[in-house]
Amino acid sequence: MEKEQMVRWFLLLFLMLNTIWDVKRRQVLLWSILLFGIAGVFLVFRFQTVPVLSCLGGVIFGMAIGGCGYITRQAIGYGDGLVIMVCGIYLGFAKTFAMVFYGLLFCSLLSMVLIAAGRRTYKTQVPFLPYLLLGYVCVILLG
Repeated sequence: MEKEQMVRWFLLLFLMLNTIWDVKRRQVLLWSILLFGIAGVFLVFRFQTVPVLSCLGGVIFGMAIGGCGYITRQAIGYGDGLVIMVCGIYLGFAKTFAMVFYGLLFCSLLSMVLIAAGRRTYKTQVPFLPYLLLGYVCVILLG
């Protein structure tokens, strides 16, 4: 149980760090992606918290999100795809998919409220990592 808790806190730190940077600068910290990605591979292989094939599925899912960034001309940023790839290492495919689902749900709901209130337009860009952080918290709380 301690191993899983350590991995959870490590990923939470990664998401919080990049969320702050994304809100301030609309970028992700590339050094953190490299550092936490390598650490995630080490932790997963060392502690066997997630099956390797599931990790691979989570990474491929993140790559697909990054590919959507290319197709949509950065409507979904490449950085978001990289962050999801790192999360895929720690969580595996199913939990990464759930995290992104919850993140998109929160982003959609808040955006609809802000558009209805006249605070945003349909074209306004929003940083996605705060919503991914909320999605991750939901994954932790809901199992």
